[in-house]
Amino acid sequence: VAISSTAANPINGAFTATFTFSEAVTGFAVGDITLGNATASNFTATSTSVYTALITPATDGTVTIDVAANIAQDAAANGNTAATQFSLTADLTSPTVAITSTAA
Repeated sequence: VAISSTAANPINGAFTATFTFSEAVTGFAVGDITLGNATASNFTATSTSVYTALITPATDGTVTIDVAANIAQDAAANGNTAATQFSLTADLTSPTVAITSTAA
């Protein structure tokens, strides 16, 4: 399975991740996605081999997405291979400004 996103890096909010299998699979669910520093929602099958999820970073820092081996199966009951980890940097903190003056 390949994990991808069109989101620019760094990200400043939720983004859509796409999970693409090389052929049709069954058994893939949102709970099969392992996330670091994020949560997943709006899990959708766009076809029998492509799925999407909305990934929402929890804090500033690295967001990681993993899919383990053998969580989805093809028609012959072969399990998927593990995905290469996908990561982006979350920058959720807006810049601040400080106004100072010197005494006259």
